Amino acid sequence: VAATTAIHTHMSAHWSSGEQSALEAALRQFSGLPKEERWEAIAQKVGRSRRECLDRFKFVAAEVKARREGASTSSAASTPAPALPDAAATAPSSAAPAPAPAPAAAPEPAAPAPAVAAPPPPADVSSATREEQRPPKDKPGRSGRGRGETSGGADVGGAHGNGVEGAGRGKGGKGRGKGDGGGKGDGGGKGGKGRGKGDGGGKGDGGKGKGAKGAGGGGRGRGGQQAGGESAPAGGKQESAWWRRLKADEVDMITLQPLNRMRVEPFGLKVDATHEAYFDGVNLASCWTSSKRFEHPASRRPVERAEVEALAQHLRTHHRGRGGEGNHAAALLVAAFDEAEAERRFRTLAPAEQARALASDVAATLFAAGGGGAATVGARARAI
Repeated sequence: VAATTAIHTHMSAHWSSGEQSALEAALRQFSGLPKEERWEAIAQKVGRSRRECLDRFKFVAAEVKARREGASTSSAASTPAPALPDAAATAPSSAAPAPAPAPAAAPEPAAPAPAVAAPPPPADVSSATREEQRPPKDKPGRSGRGRGETSGGADVGGAHGNGVEGAGRGKGGKGRGKGDGGGKGDGGGKGGKGRGKGDGGGKGDGGKGKGAKGAGGGGRGRGGQQAGGESAPAGGKQESAWWRRLKADEVDMITLQPLNRMRVEPFGLKVDATHEAYFDGVNLASCWTSSKRFEHPASRRPVERAEVEALAQHLRTHHRGRGGEGNHAAALLVAAFDEAEAERRFRTLAPAEQARALASDVAATLFAAGGGGAATVGARARAI
């Protein structure tokens, strides 16, 4: 047992400075784990066995303890006691002084043992953990209004609050006008009030802003874009222009126009059960009406009547215009869909049924032309 202990002690004394630093870092990192799990994690981190790490820890602790005890002993021994006078030296001597003995030969100096640099004592794990868990001190934010860039007078950074890196609680500056911005931003600052109407610079990303109504209606919004943009529907608030936050490579696959540059909200049409594509509603309706092929532009799947009616409602809501272009386009779209559905059903009939259907259509057309009275109508019916 003594030999094994001596071997472990010898191995614990020969660690490199890099391994010692890794051991100290691992002690601080895994201080919150249970004892068994902590030493397993420390061994994996350092690259030595669990036994070696534990022996090294005990060796360093013993070295530190021995140094402290040696320092206290040496400080006590460094204070010399007052020397008493020698009686033989003070008494007069009548005899001749004895010859001084020859100096003894100095012994050969032994080879110095290799010096082992004592590693620094392990850091206090509990104190290091408390330092890591302690939240950063609040620093006064820079003078500004909210976080992020604003347009129309607000500066960058947080206000005079107690947030970190400028995320303070200051009071925002005054913007001008109201557009898509003016909503809650990423910061904790409180935005100021907007002034006036028109295309002024709204509010940036920072803080909670509240502006007056602009040319297209006001109210609260989100984002940091400048004001301007589309007018809100009459009597309501301006809607959030969510499509302006889309990526530049997301385009309408019919016109290849970027979706984030569209004047009004695009129309969403599902490609399948999980994906959805967006189009300019007017262009999609025109494509379907002129071609009479009501299928998805991407997957070529047939569209349903509910989807056509949803597009018609989109046209009535977002593309009203001055002369009722949206309503007219919606009516043409629904009529074209009904006509295409009738043609599709006709092609599925047998030849005899197709002939009877054509005869019925011709008769209906003749009767609708009018003239001849009841006798003429009956004669035409008997002739057919």
